[in-house]
Amino acid sequence: MPSKRRDHLVDQALALFQAEGYHATGIDKILKQAGVAKMTLYNHFRSKDALILAVLERRESQYFQWLGRRMKQHPSAPREKM
Repeated sequence: MPSKRRDHLVDQALALFQAEGYHATGIDKILKQAGVAKMTLYNHFRSKDALILAVLERRESQYFQWLGRRMKQHPSAPREKM
């Protein structure tokens, strides 16, 4: 079960990565934005790559939740679902 701090780190990293890009966003900037210590980050993620993977998983989950809601808005119209 993910902790609130882990979720907060992922959320903050997602926002920064979307705004500035994965490569351009450093760990120190993520830590500052999230308001956590470096040890907290590394307690949850082994590396920046592991954090990026968690961010990508979060984005995928958000997308499919959004898609599911959109499809439910047009239950009898397959073309509008897409």
